[in-house]
Amino acid sequence: KAATKPAKAVTKAVTKAATKAVTTRSSAPAKTPTQTATRAAKATLRIPLEQARALWCRKQGLTRPASSGGLDHAALLESHGCLRTLGGVDVYFAIRARAPGATRASIDAACEAGAIRVTPAARGCIYLAPARHVADYMALAAALQRPRTDRDLARAGATRDEVDVLAATALEVITRRGAPLTTAELRAALPASALRSLGDAGKRVGLSSLLPVALRELEFTGRIERALAGGRLDTERYLWRPAARAVGALDVGDLALPLAAIAHRCLEWFAPITVKQLATWIGVSQRDIKAALAGMQVLPVTIEGHADEAWLLARDLDELVELREAPPREYLFLPFADTLLAIHDGPAVHVDPAHHGVRVKTWGGRGKEEPLGAVNHLGHRPLLLGDRMVGLWEYSPRTQTVVARLFDGAPPRGTKAALATGCQQLAAFIRDELEHARSFSLDTDERVQARADELSA
Repeated sequence: KAATKPAKAVTKAVTKAATKAVTTRSSAPAKTPTQTATRAAKATLRIPLEQARALWCRKQGLTRPASSGGLDHAALLESHGCLRTLGGVDVYFAIRARAPGATRASIDAACEAGAIRVTPAARGCIYLAPARHVADYMALAAALQRPRTDRDLARAGATRDEVDVLAATALEVITRRGAPLTTAELRAALPASALRSLGDAGKRVGLSSLLPVALRELEFTGRIERALAGGRLDTERYLWRPAARAVGALDVGDLALPLAAIAHRCLEWFAPITVKQLATWIGVSQRDIKAALAGMQVLPVTIEGHADEAWLLARDLDELVELREAPPREYLFLPFADTLLAIHDGPAVHVDPAHHGVRVKTWGGRGKEEPLGAVNHLGHRPLLLGDRMVGLWEYSPRTQTVVARLFDGAPPRGTKAALATGCQQLAAFIRDELEHARSFSLDTDERVQARADELSA
């Protein structure tokens, strides 16, 4: 019920005072989020977790799914955020949860056309992002990785000049070949004199040669780009080709500029969100996040039972206050690492507290189980009903069906048919279009079946 009404503490006077606190900043020196919070202390909003959860789902595109007619994959990602790729099929599930009419072919075609791109992004991990955002992600990744790379080069007895020479040679080979190359194919095509072994010193820092560093440099500076092996997203085997589309001006030495742009987008996609959550997701320090927020019009928000101080763009205040409708009661079949669950410290905030004690498998935990209320990364794919996580799901290769286990044991009244239909439609998508349900590059059909059997037991 709380999700259907504005928070009681939010009055017209509070809204007016909070808005004034941020709009007056345009003529004053930039202040830190803490200073802004001090000025707006009396105006700090207090909202129930249910209201925050409803806004999170709306911002993630899970309450207003895109229609299949004229679906624009780039616009979808620009509106709701980049999506994690793990070398498996889960990125397709993430898109379909936000655009049920999306097909594997349409998603792959958008990637091949360059409208959406596979790129290093948050924490240096690989994400699917809209082309317009790639320059900022590249610049961020470069700024974060270069100091470490310089240290590794020094320890390996190599220099930046060597990297630049190799990068120029590699670019010449990639351009001349006329077809995308794997890293192994590129290595074989390089002149023998272009690559030298870094010996034991290089091995100690994880570098047998300078080729990986040279490829990163070429990618970060927009001279080459990744192509999909086989034209599909369910792979970590990438090909290298000359960049067909400019990604914009890149200043690979400056962290502040791309971070400000990315942090602002994160507020559009994930708010209300804490400084710590932003820093963890992007892969920077909390000090860096506070500096980025200082240049924005933001409001502090207290989320009862979750966060004493989260942040919201001032322009989104009305949307939060006037959020009256609860999310539609539709089943959502999310992937392992969907941003909705990962960004706010794990799935617990989306689970009824009555189920926090349920023990579940953890991602990468080698069979380890933890209470659902404490787990950060699930070992099974999450099933949501509206904005609440109500169970887990997997695909059975043996029976070619989707298996769902609900924490309550059975679907709520009036939703049984919707669950059955959702399982059938998703199973058909996996069987007919994806042809497997492996979640990451080292996953196997046997492990997929084992996970399904665990939910069926």
